[in-house]
Amino acid sequence: MPGDDRQDAIARVYAEALFRLSEARGESEQLLGELAELVRFSREHPGIAEPLLSPLADPAKRRASIDRIFRGRASDLFVDTLQVLNARGRLALFAAVAEAFRKLFQRSRQVLDVHVETAVPLSAEQRAALAELTLALTGSRANLLESVEPRLLGGLVVRARDRKFDTSLRSKLDRLRGLLSQRASQEIILARGQAS
Repeated sequence: MPGDDRQDAIARVYAEALFRLSEARGESEQLLGELAELVRFSREHPGIAEPLLSPLADPAKRRASIDRIFRGRASDLFVDTLQVLNARGRLALFAAVAEAFRKLFQRSRQVLDVHVETAVPLSAEQRAALAELTLALTGSRANLLESVEPRLLGGLVVRARDRKFDTSLRSKLDRLRGLLSQRASQEIILARGQAS
């Protein structure tokens, strides 16, 4: 949607400015953790976080709440970021700013998100092999984002950037089912042709 594109563009502008400032101060890694923690908390406890991030709340009260909750417990840069977003009426963009910041941070450190779905949890050896393969193929270190999906039955599905590699048993069975169905259809058509 056009509105979403505009909001993402605004979030990127804030993230880029924040990234430059945090890099200059040597605080990027700490800020990344703080941003991620508030995003996680907001998702897990929407009823608590909503009044803080809602555009409907009074900005002056929110300003005082931000200072009371975070000042002295988080970096000044993190608190000041919340205050700037609040003053500009952009706190609703917080999660998008945090995500854009994360992407900038990872790009600068040559880290690539690699989404891995498996039927059972990965072993340490499998994680190491995936990390090694990612580095060899992309030149970037892997940030493995793992999820267990029992429906896969076996194998794994790997997504990185715009590429997908599916070696799951489920996808192999689905392809086999498709081939058998196609072959059965062809045989029926051939049998009808011979009967005519």
